[in-house]
Amino acid sequence: MFESGVGAVNAPMMAGMATGGRTTRSSHPYLLKRMSELASLIARRRIDVELPYWQSTKAELVRSLADEAASGNLEGLARDTVSCVQYPRHTVHRQCGVCPACIGRRQAMLSAGIDEGPEEYEQDIFAGQGGSPPSSGKLEYLKAMIAQVHDFGAIGDNLELPEFLKRWFLGTGITDSEDGARPWLDALRRYRAERLRLAEIHRDCAVPWPAWLLPSVHAQEPYASGF
Repeated sequence: MFESGVGAVNAPMMAGMATGGRTTRSSHPYLLKRMSELASLIARRRIDVELPYWQSTKAELVRSLADEAASGNLEGLARDTVSCVQYPRHTVHRQCGVCPACIGRRQAMLSAGIDEGPEEYEQDIFAGQGGSPPSSGKLEYLKAMIAQVHDFGAIGDNLELPEFLKRWFLGTGITDSEDGARPWLDALRRYRAERLRLAEIHRDCAVPWPAWLLPSVHAQEPYASGF
């Protein structure tokens, strides 16, 4: 299954988002383990559902497509995909731009060096001061994802499991030990670094989400920018 480690972990973005479609477990390590066991019992031979990119971020996975020139136009295939949870959409835009899947897609594509352009998205969270940003009522997921990225700052260089992630990692069966969480935490830390780099590049967004992440304003209350 070609999901990133960040997507497989799919930690809750905020308190109260730990259930339902907001935190799916379709590629969760424990689910894949049990699916492997079920498939093996049915087939009466060993079948493993593997997650080869579990130590990668989504941007790193996408970048591997862009770099694989010998395999043809895989970057073009990435552009042709639809990530939006509202698919199929009956508008000129294939992606809504504000659902978690769209936000994660655009972050990964831009971090991987693939600029799709704003015309792909109905709502543009990267719109400049003269653009048409989403209304404040459509920014709940963006706020939650930015808050999560901010929280991932608790993952230090030693990759110790932060308290707020212990229940998720140990309780849902991602790993059975804190040491086993380190490779996953390394991916989450790199994912946070990708978000910070995008925030630096897009400081002039009409939606001031970059200010929520940049070091100069980390001491501020979340969403103090007027959202």
